[in-house]
Amino acid sequence: MTVTYSVNGENVKFEDLKNLEITKKDYIDYIEAIKKTANDFHKEQKC
Repeated sequence: MTVTYSVNGENVKFEDLKNLEITKKDYIDYIEAIKKTANDFHKEQKC
């Protein structure tokens, strides 16, 4: 199995993740994107 990491669409090496700084806004945007994806998927399933 292969695992890859990306930040803003750019590949990141595992060892570089420890240097990453994630702001509160980054985290909130990430959670909102997950919610939107889940809501969109749920709407598609109802049709």
